[in-house]
Amino acid sequence: MVCHRCHTNPATIEMTFADPATGQRFPQHICTTCFDAVLQPYPEVSRELKDAQTEHRPAQIGAFPSELIPESFQTLMRKRR
Repeated sequence: MVCHRCHTNPATIEMTFADPATGQRFPQHICTTCFDAVLQPYPEVSRELKDAQTEHRPAQIGAFPSELIPESFQTLMRKRR
């Protein structure tokens, strides 16, 4: 699978966003290079992701960078407001 952001590199990270109302899932596939670039201005998110991975638990992120959220999921959430 190819990175959804750069459309060049192989995707090595998969994130899934779910609509709690319907259970519909929105996968996002991204390469490590793009992931690191997006998270650079968000050190607290990077830290939480690393801690969660080390502790083998789901990450608890309050405000996820919009660049990593699939556009279709963002559109759905905007419609509900």
